[in-house]
Amino acid sequence: MEGWTPVTESSRYTPERGYGLLSPVSSFYVTRRMVPEIRKFVLERSWVYQQYSDNMSVDGVRSESSVAFRVDLPNGTYRVRVWIGDLEKAVYSMNISFNGQWLVEGADAFHIASRSMYLNPFNYGFRVGYTVVVNVTEGFLTINVTGNDTRYRELLREEMERDPPYSYLAWMSQGVKKYSSGSGPWRYIGGPFTNASVLGVEIYPKHDMPVEECGGTLLPSGSVTSPGVLSAIEEYNRGEMNASYQRWLESLGEDLSGLNRLARAQVGLYLAGNLKLERELEILPTVERDLLMCQRELSDFPEVGDMLDLTRRTSRALNYYTKRTEYGKNHFVECDKAIGLLWTVHPQDPLYPKAMLWCARALYSLDPHRWTSASGTAKDLLERIRPQDPDNKYIRFYLDTDYTLPPTWENGVEVISTTGERDRWYLKDYNSGYEDAPEWAKVLREELCWLYDITDWWVDHRMKENGYLGGGWTDDVEFIGLFGFNALISRGADNKSLEGARRFVDGMLREGGVDLERGYSSAFADTEHTAELTGDSLPMMIAVDFGNPRWIEFSYKTAALMRDLWMGVNEKGYLQFKSNFLSATRVGEGARAEDSWINYRAALPARWVWWYSGDPEVGELFIRWADCWVNASLSTEKGKPYGVIPAGLGWPDGEIGGHNAPTWYRAAHPPGSVNYDWEPQKYKGYIVDLLLSAYEATGDLKYLEPLRLEAELAKEWSRRQDPNPPVGSRMWAAKVLYNKGAIETYQNILNTYGLPGAEPSGTIWTPESAYSACIKGYNYIRKCYPLMTTEASATDRVAFVGIINPFLIYTGGRVGGGDGGAIHSPGGR
Repeated sequence: MEGWTPVTESSRYTPERGYGLLSPVSSFYVTRRMVPEIRKFVLERSWVYQQYSDNMSVDGVRSESSVAFRVDLPNGTYRVRVWIGDLEKAVYSMNISFNGQWLVEGADAFHIASRSMYLNPFNYGFRVGYTVVVNVTEGFLTINVTGNDTRYRELLREEMERDPPYSYLAWMSQGVKKYSSGSGPWRYIGGPFTNASVLGVEIYPKHDMPVEECGGTLLPSGSVTSPGVLSAIEEYNRGEMNASYQRWLESLGEDLSGLNRLARAQVGLYLAGNLKLERELEILPTVERDLLMCQRELSDFPEVGDMLDLTRRTSRALNYYTKRTEYGKNHFVECDKAIGLLWTVHPQDPLYPKAMLWCARALYSLDPHRWTSASGTAKDLLERIRPQDPDNKYIRFYLDTDYTLPPTWENGVEVISTTGERDRWYLKDYNSGYEDAPEWAKVLREELCWLYDITDWWVDHRMKENGYLGGGWTDDVEFIGLFGFNALISRGADNKSLEGARRFVDGMLREGGVDLERGYSSAFADTEHTAELTGDSLPMMIAVDFGNPRWIEFSYKTAALMRDLWMGVNEKGYLQFKSNFLSATRVGEGARAEDSWINYRAALPARWVWWYSGDPEVGELFIRWADCWVNASLSTEKGKPYGVIPAGLGWPDGEIGGHNAPTWYRAAHPPGSVNYDWEPQKYKGYIVDLLLSAYEATGDLKYLEPLRLEAELAKEWSRRQDPNPPVGSRMWAAKVLYNKGAIETYQNILNTYGLPGAEPSGTIWTPESAYSACIKGYNYIRKCYPLMTTEASATDRVAFVGIINPFLIYTGGRVGGGDGGAIHSPGGR
């Protein structure tokens, strides 16, 4: 490289040369062939290499112990930048000393690759520069990069002794502590030392800068004569950041050059990095233009290059993050790109506080459940910068929001959305004038109106022309039901969201990977995910766009797939799904040859066609399928208790527990399968609805028998209260069913259909149950409205458990059911 001197493993120090290595090392050169992809569905390793490979980063020297380098220099003060890293692999826990004094400890060089911020085999190699100011007093400078992971080992021991964190979202919406099933660490604490790796060293005499920072105060030199820049500095030092920004803006009208221009750029960086001002997105492009001019005007100031590099890295990172929801981008991958760059901003950099704030927001966006190392690292970063602005609205929101406490955010406060828009956190008061109404009615009405406002926000701020919401079609579709079904409750109350639902489903079918001829996902994967596109959208459209033949005809294609591809008669003579791994053209085999409760999601469009038309041929598919599950429930194969509904059925033998299941309650889990164990009762609501649908169509009580028997079994455990029955035993199953609400489920069925044993009320919702069903969601929105709008991460995590309750209460419906009539309210909200 021009202006650089090459150093290889043979470049040993000699007095004649005046520089060189003091320790044995090996040279390396990283090529594209040396960085093959090592994992699917994460940021591509080749992308990192292509973006960041240059003459500086592709080669260097490395050692399993240390890299020591000496250069002879006249005594004086120098700016030294050491580039560490290795594009082939991530490196951690390096200490950097200068003339024996440790100035950088625990230096890492890596690029995040996936949702986990913590060290894993998939973090990629990267280049990171560390800059320090060094006084040379003995005619030479010795730089030593060596491994020291003592602190990492200490932190690791502490971390592994901590209790697992619990899901922030589950806690906030339900008051339930859903603990992580991982083994930790729960936050980024570094990594073990493997080798020291040095890519380059820059050494320049340190220049006196036109503006120096000392203890939070900006000190201009006599070279700064710009009135606007001096006024901006004066306001900055008084803590008046908005006034400082205005003075800085005024200085842009001055024709500055040289050190005055550099001073303006410096002040701009400090303003952009200050937590009390939110103008970084406007400031950084202007600073970059100033610095480009300074490079030409002040060519002997290498510090300008450092500042320009910092500005560009930060701007590039913010661009990745704020543009991550654009069509065609994967928002998780774009977060990875942003974090990889923001992580290279160091505490001595003027942009550090704001870079860490954005980095924390990006980490939260990586972690939809708010309980893995991404959110743990985000919390660490926010705690680190909190002293600089204890009242910062983002820091208070993420660190102080608690299920048991009032909201921590101020209603109406202006914010910068994670997509870079200026917005407000604002919840309208819908109960003014209704103070005398019953509490349950106020909670129900206001929660519903807030949900309308949230879906309207998404239409206004995130929905693209083709209906795309920014999280990928398969995640967006899990959210879109809120738009259509809630808008259906009250005609005219939320036309915007209703039209948004139509626009989304139309765009998703055209561009989301659906086989338009066959009516299902063209991707071959598990039904939990391939069924989302059509199963989460078409039933809604049949209801909200009632009578539109497009949705009816498209949903009939699901029935054809069930009849012709997905289902078959097993060896026991019953109709079942052949697999829980499906596409529009394929059915899984081998370990995937299993019918699971989740398959009902794939069948939902046909189920709603049956609800709409009463077509007997479609109905026969569901009735015969329900017959299969009733027979399996009454079986005692593998010791399964009589009446218990198994979680899986193998194909083609109808094996209880699923294909090659070791027991009735534990599925086989070979690689590539998505078979479910019985105990979690995951997606149980789907099989309940299948049985209820068959009962409604036939009036035959046999379809309710498994649910009755499960309720009786749960009651038996409630009388015995055996705390530790043997796993797999009758009482163990009874305990699980009791804890999962089997008694309540069956009682609700009796009440709904007026069967013997129904409770006297005969109503699905009472004022007490309506209030109980809504108050948690009501409080969640009050506390976490930002997470549902400007701070939203994955679109499939915007909704919370219980978000459907207002719809069910208003319509008298149930989860998964097609009954319940919409309430007409021409007065709107």
